Amino acid sequence: TPNADGVYEIETEAELKEFRDGINDGTIPIESNAKLMADITLTENWTPIGYREVLGGAVATDYRYNGVFDGNGRTISGLKVTPNEVLDWSATATLAGFFGGTNTEAVLKNFVLSNVDVVGDATSRTAAVSGVNYGLIENVGVEGISRIYGQMAGGITGSNNTDGKINSVYVKQDMMSGVIHGEYVGGIAGANDAYSAGIFYSFVHNIQTISGDMASGGVVGANNYVLSHCYAENIEEILGGNAGGIIGRNWNSLTSGAVVLNSYAKDIKTITAAGTNGAGGIVGHSYGKAEVINSYAENIGSISAATNAGGIGGMLQRTGKLQNCLLLGSPSIETTLSAGSQNREGGVLGYLTGAENNLDLLVNCFYPSNITFTKGEDKPIGNVPLVSMDAQYNIGSYDVALSEEELPAIIVLLDNYTLTLAVGESRTFDASTLPGKAGDYICVWGTDDASIVSAAGDGLTVTVTGVAVGSSTVTAKIRGDINVDLSCAVNVVEETDEADPTVTGTPADGTIYPGEDVELVYDFSPCIAIAVDNSGMQTPISGLLADILDGKVVVMGVSKEAGTYFYVVTLQRPDGSTFTQKVYVTIQGGSRPTGDTKSGGGSSNCNSGVGAALFALLGLAFIQKRK
Repeated sequence: TPNADGVYEIETEAELKEFRDGINDGTIPIESNAKLMADITLTENWTPIGYREVLGGAVATDYRYNGVFDGNGRTISGLKVTPNEVLDWSATATLAGFFGGTNTEAVLKNFVLSNVDVVGDATSRTAAVSGVNYGLIENVGVEGISRIYGQMAGGITGSNNTDGKINSVYVKQDMMSGVIHGEYVGGIAGANDAYSAGIFYSFVHNIQTISGDMASGGVVGANNYVLSHCYAENIEEILGGNAGGIIGRNWNSLTSGAVVLNSYAKDIKTITAAGTNGAGGIVGHSYGKAEVINSYAENIGSISAATNAGGIGGMLQRTGKLQNCLLLGSPSIETTLSAGSQNREGGVLGYLTGAENNLDLLVNCFYPSNITFTKGEDKPIGNVPLVSMDAQYNIGSYDVALSEEELPAIIVLLDNYTLTLAVGESRTFDASTLPGKAGDYICVWGTDDASIVSAAGDGLTVTVTGVAVGSSTVTAKIRGDINVDLSCAVNVVEETDEADPTVTGTPADGTIYPGEDVELVYDFSPCIAIAVDNSGMQTPISGLLADILDGKVVVMGVSKEAGTYFYVVTLQRPDGSTFTQKVYVTIQGGSRPTGDTKSGGGSSNCNSGVGAALFALLGLAFIQKRK
């Protein structure tokens, strides 16, 4: 029975099953909202929530979930689905997962699934969270995978479909274990499967095997739209028809492209492609208008394919692009076909459609000079003779024998993710470089509106000062062999006498350590809290969630990983005006020392003008050291 706000509050396995059964038989509207009020352990095999009823080969009734399922920072343990529990998706496909399918207005958020064993059939869209996703999945974690098997299989979703969005999720194991297997397979999604689907700010860690007969990737098996700011690390093996550290197959039409941005693969033992397809440190096969930009692979043990193996990409076909990409470490690159003319091995790319006629599709891509090529010669592109390479495209190897100071910098990262300043306040942040320290640059820092923000830079370091209330963009124009522009948005609020909010609750001193029951109350009097944004709390990682109670913010849960997290609260002043305030919550490392009396908290400007919090995006760009 829903509460007064129409939300189903779920505390037990029985209540969770009752909610599921109501959605699946139509007695509970698919738009209904639910909220977990306790951790739940599943003791029986699980039938997914949401599906499409198929009668006579056609979809008769759509029972895909279309409400808000708020996990409230809780954990659901013991998810087990077998082929006996799969539900219909179409005349030729089924669904398996905690949710079977979601619709366009669905939101799944703020929970962890642990101890997962989901086995669909040969036609299943299979995952821990949702077999197929058309809505939004955010702030969700999956831990302790035994198996995930299906046709399209992923840790979060089998198929992220039209308008589906996945944001700030993770799939991880405490120890190297777990197998995800099928035809299209990825650590996050088997397929990012439509021209409007996107996956952002998500990661995969410590998976034993990701294996896809058609395509397999550390993050996504087959990508048809946008993947940004994601990474895969500590994976034993990625095996597939096409296999890549991030993406197995990056695929789209000739008029609209799939894009991989600002992402990386790291510490992967083997990447292996079968047949005449491609294996690469970042992407196995990139086709059509598909692009890979501002991304890198690091510490890959071996990259192997029958015919096309490359340090960054296995194959690049049609009119796509590899731009600003980097391989770090010293993998072996191997092709296994006996016919020598088909052994296409390259430090950057195994096979390029059109060979030397399409060199303009690769820009600023580099690999280390100590790669082992098992059959082919040391060259950037497997099917392009060295004599055809043109320096204007900046494709080649870098000398690992050089010192860090001498190495060319190919990647530059801005290390400041959030920047909100008061008038008169200054902050200093840096850009960092890969693969070396590479400090010899012409770097000019500036802003698009110096009347709001000033920027005083020295090399790769800048000090930013709020001048007046408003928004401005700080820019870094780095000039070397390649021109690079980076940017960070900055918001400036009014200068005020700020006071810490009153923080009460447990722990009594406000200081949090891992494994503690937490219920801290943040009182912003004389303001009242009217809304809170939890994205910065990273609930699956921190174990904590911020919510509103009687005009105050309550941070609650069982603390997990040490780190600094934050929530953004919208506050209303006594005069009715509103503003937003970012409040940091820190989980200390180690265990609670005797006599520790540190206090937690944040700050408020309830008597001031409008405040704001702004999330500045990570900037990734690529340059070479100035000669």
